[in-house]
This record gives sequence, C-alpha cells and structure tokens, in this order.
Amino acid sequence: MDHNIPKLQVLDLSNNFTGRIPFNLGRLLGFQIPSSSQVTSSTFYTDVQVNIKGHEYSLTYVLLTNTILDLSSNNFIGEIPSSMGNLSALQLLNLSRN
Repeated sequence: MDHNIPKLQVLDLSNNFTGRIPFNLGRLLGFQIPSSSQVTSSTFYTDVQVNIKGHEYSLTYVLLTNTILDLSSNNFIGEIPSSMGNLSALQLLNLSRN
C-alpha cells in the first residue's frame, strides 16, 4: 500500500474485508498532522459539513489532508492496532458493525 496519498480526504474501506485491521493503516502519512513549520492558514477548511452513510457531521476545521476513515461493516476481528494512534489528523473513524 502506498502510504503517502496527500490529496485523499476520505478513505472508505467498508463492506469488503475480513480478518484483522491492517497494522500499516497507521502509517498513512496524509492522516498525520503536519509539523508546525508546515501549517498555514491554507492548511485547513473551516466549518465543514460531512455526510457519511446518512449521518451529518459538523467539523469546525478539517485539515486538507486525509481526515475520515471508514472501516465499518467488515468482518474484522482482534484488537485495533496501536499504530492507529499515529493518525493524528484523523477527524472521524467508523469501526461499527465488525
């Protein structure tokens, strides 16, 4: 998997997978907050409304990097990989129905 997809903002991996959540999802560079030297006023969208599977979410600000990861409705088993804690820019994570 290419871990550096800088333009992707929503990653929907629902309804397709079985087994364990891949540990390397925590290495997606776009889901990590850039260093303070890289953050400018153009790094964010502000007051964003997001509709995912019929649910409306209001986000005060959204980084221009990846921010939504949907892993719902799969057949994942086991623990959530600790590497998922590295996704510091992640605004919405859906792990329901696994």
